[in-house]
Amino acid sequence: MGRRRKKLTGFYPTIVEKTSCEKLEDNFLVRTIDRKQNPINYVISHELFAQYMLKILEYVAITGEITHDEARETLYKDIFYVYKTKVSTVRISLLLLNVLVKEGILYSDNNEDYKLVKCQEEMRQWYQDQFLS
Repeated sequence: MGRRRKKLTGFYPTIVEKTSCEKLEDNFLVRTIDRKQNPINYVISHELFAQYMLKILEYVAITGEITHDEARETLYKDIFYVYKTKVSTVRISLLLLNVLVKEGILYSDNNEDYKLVKCQEEMRQWYQDQFLS
């Protein structure tokens, strides 16, 4: 028998509120909380963070939306290669999506389905401002 998860309704706004992304010298510190309100912190190098974001943004630019499962599958090889755990592939992809929600590029109300709310030009401009300047 597998584990059963109880869906927490109304908790997603708290997750987004507690999600933050700080640019350090050569890294990004991405933070949030889990269902039990425990902190989740990942330090991601600038190069990898830009690479992960670009893959998500390219996918969203084509389809106009992305699910957490699609993001995880898109980034699985890259994240697993660096962090060596399946948990990190789930958490980092979710953190990146929630950072994009906080930036106003994506919208989600359930932590699973994300829709593009900015036009592609604004999305491209945000990426350039964050990673290419």
